[in-house]
Amino acid sequence: MKENWDIGICGLNCARCPLYLIPDERQAASEVLGWFKSQGWRDKEITVEEFMETNGRECEGCRGPDDKHWSADCHFKKCAPEKGFEHCFECEDLPCEELSKFASQDAPHHAQTLVNLKRMKEIGLERFIAEQDVVCFCPKKKPE
Repeated sequence: MKENWDIGICGLNCARCPLYLIPDERQAASEVLGWFKSQGWRDKEITVEEFMETNGRECEGCRGPDDKHWSADCHFKKCAPEKGFEHCFECEDLPCEELSKFASQDAPHHAQTLVNLKRMKEIGLERFIAEQDVVCFCPKKKPE
């Protein structure tokens, strides 16, 4: 498997998301900071370097603690473990109503989750990861 790939419950790669990479990668921090500034969530004067120094990970991925998850109320983060699964593609209900609603939201990478999960179900997680090159970012929720 490729290094540093942590496929989230919903099918996105948590460990390659800019929200996860903020303290370590300048490009990710710059992308997130620009978006935060555009939303009025950070001072317009803060530099990328200051942001990296003062900001930890906005999200530690699906397997991280709820208080360090971009969407702590994520349906999939609760549902899959309750059913004994690590990923939604393992569920016989794929695609469930919640996943279909999530995939139909206005964020292109949300739609990609359903595509990813169907592909994982078809070829398996390891082969899916071997095919991947693209990272994703979920700029939908305001940080607390």
